[in-house]
Amino acid sequence: MFRITTTTLLAGAMALGLSGQAAAAESSSEASLRSEVAQLRAEMAQIRKQQSEDWLNERRAEEVKGLIREVLNDADTRATLLEDGVLAGHDGKKFFLKSADDKFKLNIGGQFQLRYIVGIQGDNGTADGQVTSTDHGFQIRRLKLILSGHAFTKKFKYKFVLVTNRNGGNAIWEDDAWIQYEFMDDFYVKAGNQKIPFLREELLSSSRQLAVDRSTVTEFFTQNRAIGVNLIYKGFDIVHLQGGFFAGANTNIIDFNNPAEADVNLTGRVDAKVFGDWKAAKDYSAWEGTETSLFVGGAFSYQSGGAATSTVGNEYIGWTVDGLFKTGPFSINAAYMGAHLSDISPSRTPQGFLIQGGYFVIPDKLQPYLRYEFLDQDGTAPNDNINIITGGFNYYFEKHALKFTADVVYVISGNSDQRIRPFGASDFSDGLGFGTFSGEGNVVFRTQLQFLF
Repeated sequence: MFRITTTTLLAGAMALGLSGQAAAAESSSEASLRSEVAQLRAEMAQIRKQQSEDWLNERRAEEVKGLIREVLNDADTRATLLEDGVLAGHDGKKFFLKSADDKFKLNIGGQFQLRYIVGIQGDNGTADGQVTSTDHGFQIRRLKLILSGHAFTKKFKYKFVLVTNRNGGNAIWEDDAWIQYEFMDDFYVKAGNQKIPFLREELLSSSRQLAVDRSTVTEFFTQNRAIGVNLIYKGFDIVHLQGGFFAGANTNIIDFNNPAEADVNLTGRVDAKVFGDWKAAKDYSAWEGTETSLFVGGAFSYQSGGAATSTVGNEYIGWTVDGLFKTGPFSINAAYMGAHLSDISPSRTPQGFLIQGGYFVIPDKLQPYLRYEFLDQDGTAPNDNINIITGGFNYYFEKHALKFTADVVYVISGNSDQRIRPFGASDFSDGLGFGTFSGEGNVVFRTQLQFLF
């Protein structure tokens, strides 16, 4: 009995010991498990926090994008001036207004030329080199407001230019005032006050000249502007043609019953591209990347019935041939022009020639240039063959839109016979810097700042 009890007690003690060890082991495992669970919970909380922050960032980004869209939509709404929609802006060259369907467009531009001129007049009756007078001062040579664009269709274009009085005062008058319609592919009819298609240098905009202003020989022979109708054809790749019927050389806007209006002025011009790109013919500067190009041209004109300020008869013809070549940084232009005055005695045939060239020593920035011109007025005054040389430079800040030009004009020899003005032009004007043209020994220093918008 005792032994059974003892045995039983020993067995119970052993069972209790084993149970305690098991309980201790279980307690240690549970603690470890709880620690892992706590760590996982912490990691999950961190992940949820990160996801929440990412979601907030995405949401904020969407909110910012939405705000930007609203601002842009509001800007578009504010730019719409009419219910149908009118767009406004700047295309890199001009300010514009246009309809949403692009049937109507108005370009708004301008030209400003400020000059400082020093003119030194000599006297051929005195010793060589003696200075008799000096003029100097500022001049606003050109101030223009330019309105252009198309209406109804891109085939119907227009241009109206208002200019200020170059001789002071507040007078404003019209310059270009024409409309143009493309009634067939590359075939245009242009009607209104416009450049008569005669001289290349005159047809090239005053904002794109090589020197401060056009040459004296061009001013002598130019037909400038007149009311008329001009037909233009550019359907051939290598040849452009134009010609028309005009009110008379240098008449500008004039009434039909004005005695200065010619009975007839018929002028035609042809321009040919020997090789290159037609865009290169838009100025005299060989910009970086300009394709090597060669252009030749010619024009013929017949006029009867007088000119605006002509003093040499009522009937004459005029002609010209010219060429323009560009390669690399170099460009050169040459032109010959003449006229025959048949209804005066004796008949006269004035002729002129010019050659000018420029070279970029700093690409698209600094461009020295040189020009020589000759004019035979074929008049009765002695020594009326004029030789002039001009040298200077252009510095382009923003190509022609903002540039500074400086040059010196020197009359090597000759005198002006003011009675010979075949097309009524002012051949030696203050517009070229000559306050008074006394001929040989005249020197003019010119500087000009040009701004286009």
